[in-house]
Amino acid sequence: MTETMPSDGPRTYTLNAPRSTVPALYTNGVAGQLSQWDITLFFQYNTAALPVTGTAVEPVSQSVAKLVMSPQHAKALIAVVQDAVAKWERAFGDLPGLDKLIPGGVVSDGE
Repeated sequence: MTETMPSDGPRTYTLNAPRSTVPALYTNGVAGQLSQWDITLFFQYNTAALPVTGTAVEPVSQSVAKLVMSPQHAKALIAVVQDAVAKWERAFGDLPGLDKLIPGGVVSDGE
């Protein structure tokens, strides 16, 4: 896989690991922690509990990964994610802003 990295100029890198050996994780929650030397991202999978039986069930949050990186690498990650989101929005339409999200990850209808 070859990607172009946005930053000081186009850079190309190649991932040599077969895709089947790289774990794929789904996350819909993230929290961060920082120190003078690094930034830590804690990724979670949050399930919204839907009361099927009429009894309310507490939502469940499960940790799926912890990613520790230098602040410089975190800044490079931001650029990669911003580029990916911009491409997604060009292909599928604008995503709602964080101001439209309510606790539990449900998109608000503006009320």
